[in-house]
Amino acid sequence: MKLYNIGTLVQFGDAAQKQMTGHISAITIRKTYVIYEIAYWLLDDLKTVWLSEDQLIVKDTLKTNEIGFKK
Repeated sequence: MKLYNIGTLVQFGDAAQKQMTGHISAITIRKTYVIYEIAYWLLDDLKTVWLSEDQLIVKDTLKTNEIGFKK
C-alpha cells in the first residue's frame, strides 16, 4: 500500500468543470484502500473533502511511504 504525505499538493474535480487544487490534510487507512482528506480554498472559505486515491491527481510527490505487513 502506498501513502502520500500530509501536505502533498493534489488536484481533483471533474474534467468538464473547474479543477480544484488542495493539500492532503489527513489520511484514513482501510483494509484494502486509503482515503485522503483534502483541504482547499473556495471563495475565501477553507473547505475539506474526502477522496480515494483514484479520485485525485498528485501534483507534488516529494516523498512517498509504503506500508504493509510482511508475510
